[in-house]
Amino acid sequence: MSMQTHVGEKDIYRYIYGMLPEKTKIEVDLHISECEECMAKVTELLHRKMEACKKIGGLFLKAYKNSLTEEEVKFWDAHIKLCDKCALRYAEFVKTKEEGFISVLIGHAKDLSEIFKIQDFLRLPAFVIEGKTEEKSEIRNVISLSKKGIVVVLVIDKGGNIKAYMSSDRHLISGVKIALADRKKTGFEKIREAITNSDGVADLGNIATLPRVSSKKGYAVILSNLKEKVD
Repeated sequence: MSMQTHVGEKDIYRYIYGMLPEKTKIEVDLHISECEECMAKVTELLHRKMEACKKIGGLFLKAYKNSLTEEEVKFWDAHIKLCDKCALRYAEFVKTKEEGFISVLIGHAKDLSEIFKIQDFLRLPAFVIEGKTEEKSEIRNVISLSKKGIVVVLVIDKGGNIKAYMSSDRHLISGVKIALADRKKTGFEKIREAITNSDGVADLGNIATLPRVSSKKGYAVILSNLKEKVD
């Protein structure tokens, strides 16, 4: 592909959706690095693709319930056919709906090594006090997070062991994966994970061996395999 020619519109679409053969993709990469006109077209279509991905995400529930309008069906079919990323996202959405599992970013622990001076044991959440935690003398550090009817309390004992205590009126507390993660540019990278027992307690290991995170927000606390209670 030379500077005397430009990338055709169909090839630009195939390029941004990752459908070009590797040899052709390399040729397009080289061309748009030198051709401002083609680079502008690629940039515009990439932006439109990003907007389309956002719009598709907002239609997942309607698609699952088979209630898309005629216009939405046309848009859905045109985009999903080309976008592997959105097809995978929708497959995960369907799996979540059918298996009942949910994932939640419940919050961030700014600095797990920071000591919280607890003057009164009653400041601890009731569900931690009532038989789910260690004796008062063993507790040195507590971080409490809550979201969407879920409470997670991270407790660090004198030995530096991190335990997560979960309580929820809406979700089952056993078999839940609780992870400490670092926020990277490409998403969350889990650095420590454990599964809650029948009492909603997960052992996240010792703080001495916990890697530091690069995110200024601190450790992201992510819950997965959440399942709503059935009445």
